[in-house]
Amino acid sequence: MKTEIEHMSNSDQVLVSIARALINKPKLLLMDQSLDALDVTRRNMVIELIQQLRQTERMTILSTSLF
Repeated sequence: MKTEIEHMSNSDQVLVSIARALINKPKLLLMDQSLDALDVTRRNMVIELIQQLRQTERMTILSTSLF
């Protein structure tokens, strides 16, 4: 099923944006309030994934949050 991003929920749009950012395995990942739109479960899932990538891919992450 193909869904245009503008028809997705805000949290799904955030997940797509994060996936797009990670697909090329960047050395530096900048996240400006990217997790603020996610519910706690999805936020924790993304944080765990990013922590794994930080260690395995030696990725530097700069993240800001309102929380």
